[in-house]
Amino acid sequence: MTIKKLYYENQFLAQDRKQVEEPQLPSIIFLIIITGLISLSSEFLVNSFEGVVKTLGFTKTFIGLIILPIIRNAAKHATAVITARKNNMNIAISIAVGSSIVS
Repeated sequence: MTIKKLYYENQFLAQDRKQVEEPQLPSIIFLIIITGLISLSSEFLVNSFEGVVKTLGFTKTFIGLIILPIIRNAAKHATAVITARKNNMNIAISIAVGSSIVS
């Protein structure tokens, strides 16, 4: 390799890095909108606790410590089963093991 070739390769890589590092405005706007929607759905979930507490007689602590983690893990395990049925065993095992480690 010549010095000239190395110089041009470095210039090319530097241009690639600049393109990757530039934030994309539509992506940022999308993330802000999704974050807002998630916060709204979280508010609806927390506000629905009052009805469950009155109707079923559960305490807020029981719902927060027992019911919500069961629902969260059920969604993860359902995803693992779906990916296993599609014959993506590596992903299915990763989801199941990761869910067990985190929980």
